Amino acid sequence: MLYLISSGEPRSRNRRTKTAKFFKEPGSLSDLARAKVTRCAIFIRKRGAKIDQIWHGPELNAKQTADIFADELMINDIFKKTFLRSGDPVDKCLAKIDNVEGMGLAIVSSTHYIARLAEALKSIGVSDIILV
Repeated sequence: MLYLISSGEPRSRNRRTKTAKFFKEPGSLSDLARAKVTRCAIFIRKRGAKIDQIWHGPELNAKQTADIFADELMINDIFKKTFLRSGDPVDKCLAKIDNVEGMGLAIVSSTHYIARLAEALKSIGVSDIILV
């Protein structure tokens, strides 16, 4: 099964906010996005999602989204993949997906990249896809 996960919305890239707990970097998940991502992760965990690996794009919000899913679903294998940037072609990802057949894989990237990847997968007949 292949899970395609849109990364949570980043906070504004032109401002930093400071709280008592931690310094929030531009591009990190907003508080609302963090809550939404956590609810999605809990939802698919309760539905019995079987994910062995998570791949995420290089952006901070993609990493943070992947980390939330990994924590909620108790996944240890999390990998940063530079070919998952928003504007990158999906061909490289399609080739890499072939190498992990039979494994539950989650891919976290921008909504734009995930939409293009889903379209490409469907065009080649892949049907075991869950969009999150």
